[in-house]
Amino acid sequence: MRWANSALAALLLLGGCAQLPGPGRSAATPLPIEVYGPKRGSDVRTVVAIVDGGDGMNAERSAFARNASQQLPDSAAVTILPPIAGGGSEETLSIGRIRAIGATLAVLRQRYPSARLVLLGDATGAALAADVAGTHHALIDGLVLLSCPCTLPEWREHNGGTVSTGAPDLDPLLTAGGIEPDMRAAILVGASDERTPVRFSRAYAEALALRGIATDFRVLPGQTHDILGAPETLDAVRRIVASLSGLQPT
Repeated sequence: MRWANSALAALLLLGGCAQLPGPGRSAATPLPIEVYGPKRGSDVRTVVAIVDGGDGMNAERSAFARNASQQLPDSAAVTILPPIAGGGSEETLSIGRIRAIGATLAVLRQRYPSARLVLLGDATGAALAADVAGTHHALIDGLVLLSCPCTLPEWREHNGGTVSTGAPDLDPLLTAGGIEPDMRAAILVGASDERTPVRFSRAYAEALALRGIATDFRVLPGQTHDILGAPETLDAVRRIVASLSGLQPT
């Protein structure tokens, strides 16, 4: 296990967004969610919020959320589906998408007032989660990033181009400066991930380390891009929760 310490240059603190009730959405949350675990908020001590990259709440994410709520004591797991960005792209890190996720997390903090909140992002969802952590730091106690395209311009160049939506994107490497030093972070990437190679996660882990943030950075041997279902992922969440034990929720 390698715990490092983190950061960079701060950016902006973003506000909430309007509630958008509709099919698949809770009337109390701005974005569609799935909830697993105890029904009563007072029974929950840890919330694991999973940011979907935008391709729908698929079976793998639902299975992970269900398993996490069962394996972690006194916990609830919530999957969050960000709005599709302009042009239908699922790979944009726009201010609007980040605000909507932040507003949903704020509702979850109210719903689970005694809980610590661990934000987990997978692939593009990891970059969104990193931006949320950098701009809404007061809402989050722990951060877990999987296969993260955390240096946005370089990642897009690696994948053959850029995505233009007419709205500016927030590069996670630049928002890292907004993350508070008391954050707990874990960053995991497959050693054989060709879509989001190790260097994009390593650069972000090093930025956090410069800021003094305790960061568990791991390269998973033999793994490719899809590591949400890998046992190391739940183990990483479990270590974050254990490191937060005894701390008051933010």
